[in-house]
Amino acid sequence: MENELRLLLLEQYGFKKAVQRPDISNKDLELIKQAAQDPALLEQIEAIQAKRQHEEILSALKTYQNLKHPNCWAAAMGKHAAQSTLEGAWLTASAADKEKIEQILEV
Repeated sequence: MENELRLLLLEQYGFKKAVQRPDISNKDLELIKQAAQDPALLEQIEAIQAKRQHEEILSALKTYQNLKHPNCWAAAMGKHAAQSTLEGAWLTASAADKEKIEQILEV
């Protein structure tokens, strides 16, 4: 029900206008991707998603590197969270990002 309402609002607002907003959520992008048929719009959505994933990977890599030698429980938890993010993103990451992840995690 929630997804249907979101999709209806996005259709009324306009898929192209919604995708151009920098604050559009990943959930909204997925809904538009499922409903849209315009190849150019689909490419734009995929580019946005790839960019966001790349930024998330870089952030997790930076966090993981900063917590390389945890001296406390909180640092160990942060390191584990960053490692989980990197391992989850590895499956769909670009080749360059996969290489960075492998170097950092020493897979």
